[in-house]
Amino acid sequence: MTVPLAAFAAPPLGAQGATDDPADTAKRRQILEGAKRVFLEHGFDGASMNDITKAAGVSKGTIYAYFSGKDTLFEELIRLEKQEQAESLCLISPDDHATADVLYDFGLKILTKLLHPESIARVRLVMGITPRFPNIGRTFFETGYARGIARLTDYLATQITQGKLDAADPAKAAQHFFDICFSRPLRAAMLAVIDDMSPEEKHAHVTESVAAFFKLYPLKG
Repeated sequence: MTVPLAAFAAPPLGAQGATDDPADTAKRRQILEGAKRVFLEHGFDGASMNDITKAAGVSKGTIYAYFSGKDTLFEELIRLEKQEQAESLCLISPDDHATADVLYDFGLKILTKLLHPESIARVRLVMGITPRFPNIGRTFFETGYARGIARLTDYLATQITQGKLDAADPAKAAQHFFDICFSRPLRAAMLAVIDDMSPEEKHAHVTESVAAFFKLYPLKG
């Protein structure tokens, strides 16, 4: 059975389990920074809670007061990273009616990020551990892909309401744009068919993707 994308609505921004207590926030950040260094050096399977304890400079009991285990630490790091990316990559002004330019800029920024070697390595890592820790895969999806879809859906909904775009379902239109623009290059990079695309190749691909999108959902006026 196909699960509708709406079932994976992106969660609200904000740290999981965070409080307004500055000391609590600082301690949580200290733990996460230590865990990040260990995961970057050893990977998920190679990292141990003892390593994270030493890197963070806290006791193991302190870590477990905030996180139930290595998987929840890793999940929180993913969520925070994707939150930062969403804020920098997925910002679209609903008042910008140069729809073709908006889609081109949006597509180029995300495609460039997706094909970065660190991004590809991160996706492969998450895919490898998701069968054991499904919440990690779900968090990766919800805070990355689903949030990007949601931002684009909001923008397209505004363009449809204002009579700028011929489409009945903004969520479906946003999904189609993601499929057209990102699916083939990402799949090729994941399978090591390509390492990256040149700036010229990215420009051509995104330009063609925007044109293909407008064949499905024409501009009005």
